[in-house]
Amino acid sequence: MNIGIIPARLNSTRLPNKILCDISGKPMIAHVMDRALKSTKLDKVVLGVDSKKTIDQLSDYDFDIFMTSDQHISGTDRVNEVVKEFPDAEIIINIQ
Repeated sequence: MNIGIIPARLNSTRLPNKILCDISGKPMIAHVMDRALKSTKLDKVVLGVDSKKTIDQLSDYDFDIFMTSDQHISGTDRVNEVVKEFPDAEIIINIQ
């Protein structure tokens, strides 16, 4: 299985709540997920987030979302946590 994982941290240091910023009526991270889901090379695309607020804001979307630790230093650390849920993953793409 080829899997794309999008790590998304709510409290960005440069722009807090960046992933939830409204762009044309929907959160920025929803645009990213929509584009990634169009890939014909990925069998699955999932979102790894660090806050319940993000999950709540995306409840109207049919995305696979995994809660991760809010202590990760990087997106790669968040991807590493999520990929453990997919032992059949052969190719893992960190989408940032």
